[in-house]
Amino acid sequence: MAESVTAQAESAYAAGKLTSSEYLTVRRAGPLMAMAALEQQENPAEAELKATHALLEAELAVAVELAVTERMAMYHELLARISFPLGDADGARAHLQAAVTGYLETGQPWRAANPASLLGELALGSDDPKAAEEFASKAITYGADLVPHDQTAQLSSLLVEAISRQPGRERDLVGAALTAADRWNGLSEPDTLHNTFTAARAYHRLGRHAEAVALFEDVIPKVEIPYDAPVIAMTRGQYGASLHELGRHREAAEQFLKGAELVQNNSDQQAMHAELAWSAAEALQYSGQTTEALAAYQRAAALWTELGQLTPRVRCLRSAAWLLRYMGEPDSEDHQDVERPGVAEMRAVLAELVGMAEHNPSEEVLAELAETQKQLEQMITDSFDEYGDDD
Repeated sequence: MAESVTAQAESAYAAGKLTSSEYLTVRRAGPLMAMAALEQQENPAEAELKATHALLEAELAVAVELAVTERMAMYHELLARISFPLGDADGARAHLQAAVTGYLETGQPWRAANPASLLGELALGSDDPKAAEEFASKAITYGADLVPHDQTAQLSSLLVEAISRQPGRERDLVGAALTAADRWNGLSEPDTLHNTFTAARAYHRLGRHAEAVALFEDVIPKVEIPYDAPVIAMTRGQYGASLHELGRHREAAEQFLKGAELVQNNSDQQAMHAELAWSAAEALQYSGQTTEALAAYQRAAALWTELGQLTPRVRCLRSAAWLLRYMGEPDSEDHQDVERPGVAEMRAVLAELVGMAEHNPSEEVLAELAETQKQLEQMITDSFDEYGDDD
């Protein structure tokens, strides 16, 4: 069928009844049908891919000969799509760039949006986020209001991903992520939520905790929609940290504890579990929940022990000792000979460090030994004004 139509078009064109553009419009039926047949297959055979690639190259040659830029651009874009499964990334990149140039030259920038976005994805995959950002930004500009809303939303997510991979771009990331969230609104709830969380995290890293908390608390009830347990735990940890910075310690402790619970049985997330337990202990302490804080410090210390992390373990144990000191002050008259609460626990930490220093006097061990000795003296002389490990 396509061959017959093409043959008729050739005759009409030779007779001067068709312009070059009209002639190529008729000829495109065959290549487009071949592409459609490929796209209906999950894993088309390499021979079929190569045959279609050869057909497209032949049609591109005709378009070049007749100098019809619009058709040249279309065939470059189709050839790029064939080049990917054939493993020719460089060829795909060259065809995509040619397609963008061709569409722009013919005054069809909206058609350049798709090849530009694919160039952005290639750049991101090649660890060049700056180039990916440039391509994504251009694709959004090319598309303007002329491409489907979901395509613009996808381009916005590509832009967010490209910016997020560039250190020090948090301010730009906030704006890009909020714009992406707005564009996904009504199209995809997971994408809307993810981009809102991305903006909240950027605010958190900037130290703008009020803005971070405002975004976090708006979407945290639905955090399970876009994320799995480890990412939910991380997100609750960041939300909790911003709450802690704002002095909302009780709410912060709740977030840390929920996060820790999510990863407590995940052997791949032991470090996160320990960090969250430690953060929960500090927040509980600041909110006046000393009994709960003591248990959390002891739990965190046990987790750091399992991970073989000396410094955080020792610091949790020192904080637990200080909590005991302030939770159980004995009467000075009735218990003059009783050692103050917490002192024995601090001495135990010191004794362990002394033993370690004898066998392995590393810089880390010696630093913690000196700090523990100092804090023990402060505890005994009651010269420490604020309870908790001063590190």
